[in-house]
Formats: sequence, structure tokens, C-alpha cells
Amino acid sequence: MASITNRSNFVVTVTKHDELEKSFPYDADDKLKAYVKSLREQGFKPKLVQLATSFLVRVRRTGHPEQSITFGSRQEAEAFDARVKADQHQGLFIDYPPCKAVCELSPNGRLETNPGYSTASSVSAWP
Repeated sequence: MASITNRSNFVVTVTKHDELEKSFPYDADDKLKAYVKSLREQGFKPKLVQLATSFLVRVRRTGHPEQSITFGSRQEAEAFDARVKADQHQGLFIDYPPCKAVCELSPNGRLETNPGYSTASSVSAWP
């Protein structure tokens, strides 16, 4: 299924000291902890806030490659997650490259292996 992760920046603020405000990337844990520790050693009470500007949706299914996409808000990410779940429930979530590879095995497609199948000309003749 899909998982949603907040990958936004972290912001460290100190009340009444705007010059000490600093922003850190999502994956800079060591630098973030070191900065908070240094502020506490100086006697400040830092506040740590994670912004809500980047959400990663990662879709994992058995037997299929992993897919990931980033959205600017949590609502967009949740809407995409709901759409993926609905597609999977209806059987619409198809991995097309393997289907294309099977069709390329025969240069004439299924007409060569089974002439009883409908062709485009017979389908267009239907009322």
C-alpha cells in the first residue's frame, strides 16, 4: 500500500530572538540536534517545528516496482493515496511494461496465434 511521509524542513526558533531562527533539511538530524543542544547550553529554550510543505507518497506492491511522488500539501497526498487505493480495488492499477513485452513477442499480435479473435475491421462493423 501507500505510505505518506512529511519531508518538509525543520525550523528551530527561540522566543524574542529572531536572529537565532534556523532552518534545516528533513534529513539533517545530526546538525539539527547539535544546534538545539548548543542553544540549550547557552540557556535558551528552542522550539522545533516541522513545516508542512513537502509530502512524499510511496506506493509499494508485491511484484511491482516501487513508485514515489511528492506533493505540496497533506491533502493532495491523501487524495492521491485514496485514488491509488480505489484503482487497486477496481483492478485498474496495471503495470503496462510487462503487457507490452508480451505483445511484442509476436510481430503480428494475437491474429497469428488465434485467428478466431475479433479484429479491428470486424469490431467496427458492429452496430
